[in-house]
Amino acid sequence: MRVVHYAHEHLASIVAMCRAENWPSYPADPDRAHDALRAPGSLTLVAVDGDVLGFAHALSDGWWGYLSLLLVAEPYRGRGVGGHLIAEVFRRSGVTRLDLVTDEAGEYYRDRPHTTFDGFRLYPRS
Repeated sequence: MRVVHYAHEHLASIVAMCRAENWPSYPADPDRAHDALRAPGSLTLVAVDGDVLGFAHALSDGWWGYLSLLLVAEPYRGRGVGGHLIAEVFRRSGVTRLDLVTDEAGEYYRDRPHTTFDGFRLYPRS
């Protein structure tokens, strides 16, 4: 397995993985997803071994980071792909911490050094 920086050639696989997880935004607008994955201040890493195994998308100010997406394709889960991606985000970005929000994967992250805290996701007023 190699971890590489995101390139357009990975987009179709990432969109397919998001679709399989019922994550609607990237499949709804792949062009916008491509722009988001390459946005300034972000780091998108892709685990590959012939196929795309998973990806991580993080935002950073160079000191702290926010892990906005971590997804490993179903057949490759439980093989250390996600942990390797997280380690590479830390190594390549130089951040000292990664914040994240999860509704479904809490048990996965509890096995890692962490602090749990309540948070809010804000939306613009309509």
